[in-house]
Amino acid sequence: MYKYFLIIVTLLICWSCIPGENPVQPFDRGGVLSSKVTLGPNYSDQVFFSLDQNKFLNFNDIYIWDLGFACKDSSNYIILNSAKFMKVADLGFKSFDEVSTADLDTITEEQWIYDSPSGNLDSTAIGKWWTVENNKIVSLGKVYIVDRGTNEIGKKLGNVKFRILDYDNKTFKVVYANLKDNISHEYTITKNNDYNYTYLSLEKTGNLLQIEPLKEQWDLVFSKYTELLTANDSNSMWYSVVGAYLNPNGGEAAMLKHAVFDSVNIGALDTLHLLKTRNAIGHDWKFFDLNTSSYIVDPKVVYIIKSVSGFYYKLHFMDFYDDSGNKGTPLFEFQKL
Repeated sequence: MYKYFLIIVTLLICWSCIPGENPVQPFDRGGVLSSKVTLGPNYSDQVFFSLDQNKFLNFNDIYIWDLGFACKDSSNYIILNSAKFMKVADLGFKSFDEVSTADLDTITEEQWIYDSPSGNLDSTAIGKWWTVENNKIVSLGKVYIVDRGTNEIGKKLGNVKFRILDYDNKTFKVVYANLKDNISHEYTITKNNDYNYTYLSLEKTGNLLQIEPLKEQWDLVFSKYTELLTANDSNSMWYSVVGAYLNPNGGEAAMLKHAVFDSVNIGALDTLHLLKTRNAIGHDWKFFDLNTSSYIVDPKVVYIIKSVSGFYYKLHFMDFYDDSGNKGTPLFEFQKL
C-alpha cells in the first residue's frame, strides 16, 4: 500500500512540473528609447553604440586610421577606412623600392578599387593578398598603391605604397612608404580576437590603434562611408555618404518602408529576411531635398535589428539636425521587441 502511495505522490510532483501548467511571466520589453549622436557638421567623428546598453561607447576622429586588420582567426583580410574615400590600386609584383610617384600616371580609373560597402571581405580593395603553402599562409608579395582619401575640406591626404611582407602566428608584418619621401616603415600587427579589427595609421611614421569597443559590446557605428550609387542616367559612381554600419560580429538588419513605428512588433520577423551586410541600415533613411537644400528624414523607414547579444529591436530615425540647425546629428528612437 505504501508503495502505491509513493507512486501517486511522485506522479503528482512530476505533473506539477510540466512547463505548460506554470504561468509564464511576461517579458518586459521596456519603453521607446531615444538617442542623438553628434558626428559634426563635416561628419569627422565615428561613434559606436550599444542597443542593449542604450549607450555610446567609443568616439574617434575618422582621420586617425587608414587600414584595419582582421582579428578573427579564420580571416586575414585588410579593410580600408572608407570614411575617408580611400581606394587601392594593385601594381602586382613590382619591386617595392622602385615604385614611385611616376607609377600614379600609369594607373587607370578602372584600376582604382574601393572596399565593398556591404562589408563582404571577398570584395575588399586589397583582396586576397596571400596563398597557402604547406598549411602555412604566405604573402604573395604584391605592391599596392593606397590612396589615403581626402580630409574634411576635400584636400587629398596623399598616396603610399604598401606590401604585406609576412604572416606568422596570427601576426601581420607590413611595410609602407609615402610616395613623396619614399621612407619605408615596417609594422607588426598581432591579432586580438576580442575585437573585429586592429587599426593602422599610415600618417608619417604610423601608429597602431584600437578604436572600436570589444566586438561583443556594440551594435552600430555611425560614420561617413563610401557607397556605390546609381544616378538618374543609370551610371554608377562612388559617393561619400553618412549612415550607420552594423557590427560584423553577428549584427543583422532589415528595412520596413512606409511603416508606422508604434505598430511594428515581433511579428514583422515572419515576413523579413535580415541581412548581415554592414550597410543593411546604411543611409537610405534620409534624402537630400534640392528645393530646401537640406536633408529630410523619413520616420516611416523602420529597421528591425538583431543585436550582437541576440535581442531584436525596432529603430527609426527622426532628425538629422541639432537644435541650432547644424547637420550631422542623427536622432533615432528604438525599442526592444
